[in-house]
Amino acid sequence: MTTTLNETDRTGWWVYTSLVIAALAAFLPSVWFDFVNWDDPAYVLHNDLITSWSPSNLWGVATETVTRNYAPLTILSLLIDHTLWGMNPSGYHATNVLLHIVNGLLVFVLVRQLTGKQFVAWVTAALFLVHPVQIETVGWISSRKGLLSASFMLSALIVRLKPAPDAKSDGWYAVWLAAALLSKALAVVVPAIVLTYDVWVRRQKFADAFVRQIIPGVMCLLLLFKTMAAQHSILGGVRGHLDYSLWKIIAIDTTIMWRYVGMLFWPTDLCVLYDPPTTGIWQMVALATAGW
Repeated sequence: MTTTLNETDRTGWWVYTSLVIAALAAFLPSVWFDFVNWDDPAYVLHNDLITSWSPSNLWGVATETVTRNYAPLTILSLLIDHTLWGMNPSGYHATNVLLHIVNGLLVFVLVRQLTGKQFVAWVTAALFLVHPVQIETVGWISSRKGLLSASFMLSALIVRLKPAPDAKSDGWYAVWLAAALLSKALAVVVPAIVLTYDVWVRRQKFADAFVRQIIPGVMCLLLLFKTMAAQHSILGGVRGHLDYSLWKIIAIDTTIMWRYVGMLFWPTDLCVLYDPPTTGIWQMVALATAGW
């Protein structure tokens, strides 16, 4: 039994090591990149919030919206980077690469937990780590919010997506979800994922499963209200968006999401600077909505 356990441990270390090597092979060159001219100036180069640990500055980190996003933990991570590296972009890029590696390992843990199959988990994590579509998130310093939020989202799913989660699991799930929400609003999808898992996989009654998502759902709504309030008051994002109604923004975003799905299968023309079509797209919106 001892020999078998030791062999399993060694296999586990090789699995993790191979994933780290794959990620470094794909994205280590980004450490020597410069700042990207889209949002990096707003988040780093011209952001006074990341230049000081004074009480007033920390209050600004906790309360202010940067480029239409309320993400205090993301700004805090940039404050730490600025303290360590100043305006040397390599330090910020290195942090992004490190977070990407952590996320890949978390993907491995989550998929292995859900499937019980180490090989399936390894292939999934390896694809996650080396896929070209990740260059936007890893190579773009201001996309730190996506990396950081993903770390907390995956942690929340790992502690909660179990055959029999207990009160302790719910507690840690709420903690990790809160951290994810304070990193990027994208994390609002997590309660829906957990609710679906409880109903379809754990075969729990919908009413019982829904009750357990009330507090996480309220947390998400509060974050959404904070973020949505900034969409029409702070410049950033799609050019000309200030003239659009909320429903038009949602319609455009629906088609953009499918664009990213397409990039997963055909990752070409990848660029953080792009303007999606905004007029004459009702057919695209209808198809995208039906697809979702």
